Amino acid sequence: MACEPAPTDGDYDGDEPGHRAAQAKIARVWESVGFEEFHDGIYLLDPALQHPTDCRTSWQKHFGRR
Repeated sequence: MACEPAPTDGDYDGDEPGHRAAQAKIARVWESVGFEEFHDGIYLLDPALQHPTDCRTSWQKHFGRR
């Protein structure tokens, strides 16, 4: 899977400080579920690897699910 943390509304400027902060926050969440930064803000997730499974298990424990 590949994706880019960016606002989806049509008003996105790309240079607005609020948008950059939002992108950074989204990226941190994605990293917490196993996405890894690849290049120029593109993030990749390989669901065949153990790392995404470990991240999911960690979040499940965080929310009280086992």
